[in-house]
Amino acid sequence: MTSFDDPKKQAGGKDSLIIAEDFIELGLNDLFLKLQDPNNPVSLLDPIDCALALKNHHSTKGMLWSYGGYLEDRADFLQGGSQAEQKETVHLGVDVNVPYDTPVVLPKPIKVVDIVERDSRLGPHLLFEQEDFPGYLGLLAHLGSIEARVGQVIPARELIGRVGVPPENGGQHPHLHIQRIKTAHYNDRQFLSSAYQIPEYSEPDRPDFLSSLYPDPIDLVDFDHYSKVLAA
Repeated sequence: MTSFDDPKKQAGGKDSLIIAEDFIELGLNDLFLKLQDPNNPVSLLDPIDCALALKNHHSTKGMLWSYGGYLEDRADFLQGGSQAEQKETVHLGVDVNVPYDTPVVLPKPIKVVDIVERDSRLGPHLLFEQEDFPGYLGLLAHLGSIEARVGQVIPARELIGRVGVPPENGGQHPHLHIQRIKTAHYNDRQFLSSAYQIPEYSEPDRPDFLSSLYPDPIDLVDFDHYSKVLAA
């Protein structure tokens, strides 16, 4: 059976995208294109294949983890998948590529407004509000477990849950998906049930339009936390 545990690599290595000693900014579409061989085309839609590709890339670069993907057009990466068929290829959040069971925290306090334990696309996920970012909801998706309850105010850097593993996490490679959505837009779309219909992808559109509805959630990535946990 394939394991999703990433080895604990010592920090090091040089790369133009490295912004610290143990993590890099990395888009899945970029990774997909780096791996292409005309004589041996690869697909990363299978979560095991994607997890292994990320693991190998992290190891090659001497990194512990990676993040990225906000408003990244993943048309190449998504070839053959339902999003590509629907031309919904622009990723609306940030992916934090860490091993399954990694504890999830946020660098800012939040109030949990909804929790969904089972979902075939997003996996276990929760919606939250931030006092310092009014008018928007936050989303944490592809979790394995959730250590929170609706209405709870969670202080900064307190445990919220843990990263999940497929298929329970929505059939994705182990990672944390962080996203924001404008509350009025969320309400206007009249979602069927709570967070179930929050889109992770959109059709290519004006970046300023998409960013107004789904602002960059990079400030919710706790860089110090993931580096310390994975180096332990």
